Amino acid sequence: MQKRGFTLIELLVVIAIIGILVTIVLVGFGTIRQDAKNANIKGNMAQMRLAVEMFYNDNTTYTGASAETSYGAALSSAEDQLPSGTTCLANGGHFSDTEFCLECPMVGGGFWCVDSDGYMGEIAASACDGTDFDCQP
Repeated sequence: MQKRGFTLIELLVVIAIIGILVTIVLVGFGTIRQDAKNANIKGNMAQMRLAVEMFYNDNTTYTGASAETSYGAALSSAEDQLPSGTTCLANGGHFSDTEFCLECPMVGGGFWCVDSDGYMGEIAASACDGTDFDCQP
């Protein structure tokens, strides 16, 4: 008697293996998507920093820098990466005559912060407020 086709056990094993592989791939894509959004936020924060520094070069003050068109465009683009209702500058975006501090929440936790001292990096908790213009808590 000749054996034809696959047994039920063989089919179930193949389906289980395919399911495990699909799960691994989907988890990897979720992380990649989050990393891409965070990279976009970081790039836009760098653009905002440049706009603020250019404003300072022209006006010798940081006060009013948030009105710059290039600053607003970069801010809008960064906020497009965040979950609905979340804004970059809810906890930051403070300007004085001689200092500034900008921060944006990262997708998945933490904040990306830039300040007038030259710091640009990830911080665990919000550091910018109306009195402290330093990203490093």
